[in-house]
Amino acid sequence: MAQVPLVSVNLANIAIESFLYGIFFILNAGSIALLIYPRHQPSVTSKTRENRFKAAVKKPMFIGAIALFVGITGHWICTVMRLFAAMSTYKDGKEPLEYYSDISQNVYAIKTGFLEASLIIGDAMLVYRLWKVWNMKYWVIALPCLSLLGLIVCGIGLVNDFVHYAPGRSVFSPGTQAWVLGDGLFTLVTNVYSSSFIAWRIWRTDRRTRYSGASRLIRSKSLISVLAIFIESALLYTSWTVVFIVTYAVESHIEALIADCWAVTAGISFGLINVRVGMGWANKTASSITSTLPRFRGEANTAEEDMAYPMQTLAIHVHQVKNIMQSPEVVSFPDNSKPQSHPEEFDRPEKDEV
Repeated sequence: MAQVPLVSVNLANIAIESFLYGIFFILNAGSIALLIYPRHQPSVTSKTRENRFKAAVKKPMFIGAIALFVGITGHWICTVMRLFAAMSTYKDGKEPLEYYSDISQNVYAIKTGFLEASLIIGDAMLVYRLWKVWNMKYWVIALPCLSLLGLIVCGIGLVNDFVHYAPGRSVFSPGTQAWVLGDGLFTLVTNVYSSSFIAWRIWRTDRRTRYSGASRLIRSKSLISVLAIFIESALLYTSWTVVFIVTYAVESHIEALIADCWAVTAGISFGLINVRVGMGWANKTASSITSTLPRFRGEANTAEEDMAYPMQTLAIHVHQVKNIMQSPEVVSFPDNSKPQSHPEEFDRPEKDEV
């Protein structure tokens, strides 16, 4: 297979990464704004705004958004610096191919450090979100924590490898391949596992609502919207990771473009969830539950007679549905089989017995 020219790949990379960085910048700014000033809580006074800001900066999602911004911005700056060096300062810009082929420069190791930090932060935020969705059950995050630890080890090893790289050594050398492919596989495991368990939790909650006979009362479009958001964001990052692993495994120069846009893709995936959930998809569905329930009590009883088995009493947690749709920080679901293991972490939900 004919190789794509390395200089052409890097020129395309600066355009594509800059475009994706612009998207990430907007999404990340929106995420931070929604975490500080939630859409469903209009600000009243300057003191209220100050209190909300103080509360927001303590949230893991806020810290993660800031850390991702620093990592991805640092990576993009390094990409721009390498372009200027190749086209201007290195041998007066006469040998861009030689410059891009030599990855022993310090700026390349620094850029790789920003990349690894961004991937680690993105995966850590996903594991945190999984933990919150599953009502802070530690057993469910055991595997992704191990894969996250593997990513950290591979990231440190890869950066250390590039720091001591000899001039002329290929990025596809056997020692480097182990670290790079380990990076890809560990982050892939973390994202596939975490996204699948989050999606399954949302789907199971929606299914319980339907089979309880409440489908006439609550069109569970809100939960389906959340499910779609997680699936779409997970597919974006997972697909990009798979493409990177494949292009690197076949030793194609295109891997340089995919790798340089890897961090910003992780940031976009993270920001899409925060912004779309924070904007309050299906807010009307969630907020109309309280006013709809009393009117349709009789209809629910009629639906019970049509069921093949008696319908048990349904406790509808209105407050938690609102949290699902309006907060990118907590996306948590009631567990009907067990009481909350940490009740002090949640507000007392309002209930209507049907």
